Amino acid sequence: MNTNDVRIDEEFRLLSPRLTEEQRRLRVEQITAGYQPTIALWSPHNIVLDGVEDFEICRELGLSVYVDQIDLPDRKAAKEWIIRNELSRPCPAPFHRVELALHFEPGFKAEARQRQVYAGRGAKENLTGPSVNVRKRIAALAEVSEDTVMKVKEIIKSGDSDLIDKARRGVISVNRACRIVRGQR
Repeated sequence: MNTNDVRIDEEFRLLSPRLTEEQRRLRVEQITAGYQPTIALWSPHNIVLDGVEDFEICRELGLSVYVDQIDLPDRKAAKEWIIRNELSRPCPAPFHRVELALHFEPGFKAEARQRQVYAGRGAKENLTGPSVNVRKRIAALAEVSEDTVMKVKEIIKSGDSDLIDKARRGVISVNRACRIVRGQR
């Protein structure tokens, strides 16, 4: 595939953690030593879903990459694919896991409202599946406690970008970051 046709979407890029300078240096060494990375590409849009940094490194070095074509119906499905892919990795810090899972919150809330409408009309027999506890579903998706979800939301609401970045990278724990936020009030 001609890599000139491949695009990087900034909104999608923000869903994946960036490599530190040291991680990027090591990755460049791996690639120049012969490792050929695979990127996930949303076809037919040619937008990188996974492997953005590897793609950029290979493009800079004039090297090729393996490509996995991923067929998805729309932008929402592509974004969900990236989030689920990131959540499947063993590395993300709890803060980042919750931050990713929170992207599903509007859909979970809409589902909960719809269930309330049906229940309010006395149509409980039309309700299928378990009830919708939004915070519990986000916690389950992120594999953290509901308390951690509440703390992450509190940290995000603080707007302290330095603190958020440290928690996102796992430099400080969610509990420590939340104590800092609560101490600022």
